[in-house]
Amino acid sequence: MRVVLSVGVLSLVSGCYVGPVLNVKEKKQTCAEPYLAWTGGLTYHVEQGTGDGDFDYTHEHPHIDRVNGTYDLKTGVFWYRVFYEPASYHTEDYASGVGNLWNDGDMDLEYELFQINTDDTKETWQVRHQRFGCNEKYRFDEAGDIWYRDGTYTGGAFEYTEEWVDRGVVVTSTGTLSSDSSWVESASVVSGPLTMSYDEEGSGMGYVLRNFSDQYLGTLVAGFYERFQDGSFHANYNYQPAGSQTTWDYTVDAAGNGAGTETFDGGSCELVFTADACQRTNCSDGNNGACTPPWSPPSPFR
Repeated sequence: MRVVLSVGVLSLVSGCYVGPVLNVKEKKQTCAEPYLAWTGGLTYHVEQGTGDGDFDYTHEHPHIDRVNGTYDLKTGVFWYRVFYEPASYHTEDYASGVGNLWNDGDMDLEYELFQINTDDTKETWQVRHQRFGCNEKYRFDEAGDIWYRDGTYTGGAFEYTEEWVDRGVVVTSTGTLSSDSSWVESASVVSGPLTMSYDEEGSGMGYVLRNFSDQYLGTLVAGFYERFQDGSFHANYNYQPAGSQTTWDYTVDAAGNGAGTETFDGGSCELVFTADACQRTNCSDGNNGACTPPWSPPSPFR
């Protein structure tokens, strides 16, 4: 039984003394699933070094180029960088924090995570990441925008639920992450002014496809979007506010540049995107000018 102790300003779980070398032995793992062969987080990274906490290696996953960093076996302080292959819009993860790793594979960490893109945009998360036995869970906090992931390694996969708040409504999704980093996920909620559902699949190489339906305060948006490894995305959806309907179909690259069409009863417009700013042109009804797409895809970090 591991008890909660206070380490600095963090409440972390303490257990057996790690000692001068971290070496997770399969027979002593608290989870019989071979999760360290395809995931494992900081434990996996440290295992790729000599065991003294330092690591710098080429990752086996084709989407990842290189990983380096260090974990202090005495203080629990760590940092690491994950560099993604050049074709990826998402170029680097940088994490720094403190926590505990145990020789049985268990882990309890608290850290700051920066996810960086080719255009130097980034998102920053405060993360609590725990793994005990076959259960692994995360708490992500981006300036008060919080979402949770809680799951179990079973049958060679990671079965999970995620939870977050969308327009004042708690949404829960369920998903399965496979050993090749591909996943499927779905959610459905009917609560107050929000009726929303989606089915999503991802390749683990940066490709995501989501079919969705989202009705809020009587306005329906329904269709699909695809996000690609280079950060571009293609969206096609029907927009149905009260008494009307339009169809938006456009493709935009990682810099927010692209083109598409908006069609409506009796006519259409061409859409031009420049640095995420939308313009209607060549409209059959003469309504040219600035426009705002009625829906935007979720963050590529989710």
